[in-house]
This record gives sequence, C-alpha cells and structure tokens, in this order.
Amino acid sequence: MAILDLKKNNTVEDDRVLQIVTDALEEDDINVMVQKIVCFSEKKTRFFESFSSVALKDGAVLEAKKFMHLAKDEATLANDGSPIVHLLDITILVHTMNAIYMYKKRGIPVRFFYNVSAKTLLNRMFSKSLDYIFKEKKGFAESIIFEIPWIDLTENLAALKSALRKIKAYGASLSVDNVRNLNVNLLELHDLHFDFIKMDVQAFLKASKGEVNDFLNSCKIKNIDVVCCKIEDNKTLEEISAYNIKYAQGFLFDKPKPLKKPT
Repeated sequence: MAILDLKKNNTVEDDRVLQIVTDALEEDDINVMVQKIVCFSEKKTRFFESFSSVALKDGAVLEAKKFMHLAKDEATLANDGSPIVHLLDITILVHTMNAIYMYKKRGIPVRFFYNVSAKTLLNRMFSKSLDYIFKEKKGFAESIIFEIPWIDLTENLAALKSALRKIKAYGASLSVDNVRNLNVNLLELHDLHFDFIKMDVQAFLKASKGEVNDFLNSCKIKNIDVVCCKIEDNKTLEEISAYNIKYAQGFLFDKPKPLKKPT
C-alpha cells in the first residue's frame, strides 16, 4: 500500500486534494488509521492514535498530514457551517467511538488519542454533536483523549477554555500534540487539566540532560504524562533511553494501519 507523497507527486494540486477528500466524505469513504502508543519501559501497547486517510484509485493512500492543513484553511473559527475539517473530525470521532464499542463488547479496555483542531472545537455544530454522542454513548468519554495541536492551543487559548472544560466534564482526557521544545507553561496546562503532553523526540535530543530531567520531573509533579513521539530507529531510542519517559510513539514501534474490528 503506497503512501502518496505530494512533494514528489506534483500532479495532485491543492484543489484536487480537497476535491478528493470532499468526494470521500460524501461517499462515506474516509478511512481511519491507527498507530500504537507504547509504555516506554515495557514496549507494550497502552493506547492507539486515530487519524484519517483516503484511499486513491491507484492504490496509494492520501494521509491526513497531506490534506488537513488544506481543510483547516477552508474553515472559519466558530462558523456554524460544516467545512471539510469539521466533517473530517466528526467522521473520525464516530469511527473511533464505534471501534471503542466493539472493544468494550469483548471486554477489552482501550483508549484512543483523537486528533481534533481548534477550529472544530470552536464550531457550534461540532459542540452539539459532542453533546449528542456522549449522551447516547454513556461511559465512552473516558476512552477518548482529545489531542489538540500545540500551535492551535497557543493561538486560540482564550477561546478554547470553555470547550476544554466541557470535554473534561464529559469525562474525557486532554492531550497537547506536536510540542517541539521544552519551553512549555506546564502550570497552565495543569490548570487546564491536561493529562498528556506529546513531545517531539527532537525536543529532548536538542536539550541538555539536566533540562530534560527537570522538564520530566515538572510534568510528573503536575500529573501530566509524557509521550515521546517520532521515534523512528534504534539509535534514537538509545539516545533517550536514560530518561524517565512514560510513553513512546513512532515507526520503530508501529506504523499506521487501517482500523480493524477487534477479533
């Protein structure tokens, strides 16, 4: 299964990509991909991350990272319409909830990191959808970890506070994603009741050992679990193995795969 690289394949333009995604939404043909997140010390699966993809006719796969930025550009903060990004986010949430339901039926505890943009969280229609979903699926919220990009959080913090409180009121967890340096206001994250912080491994590799240990200790004191991301090879794994990191994610442990029903 090939992964479409838009940097190498210039025949697929932005408008065409958006049309492909729009068609997939209309045909209910958005695929859910999942990747394992492991306990760093034991290398055992503890969570999954879910995100979207679109299968192309030639067998290639259009990954979320290739089109979500385009979809976000189409959206307007707090707009009551349904831009592509909102439809994608709610589609992935529904598929993720269905997967959780199948696991629960088999008595298998599972938790999913669910990627969602600030623009979607601030959309009133999406908020109403969350109300409906969590009323219909009682007890499911604790299996969902809402994952918000760091840049989205910092650029829209004041506007997001109400939505974040609502997510916690449902019983769900919060995570911030794509954090690329140690210059993080952990007290603020703690006050907002964030449960996880997903750090790019380069943030640790570029900092001194003392700085990394201080950061990890501060996270522990504030009850924020650290997920070290983008661990692609054994060399990187060895470089960070001395640190007390709780969770890890990357191609070394698992590559994204289509979501399948549990057997």
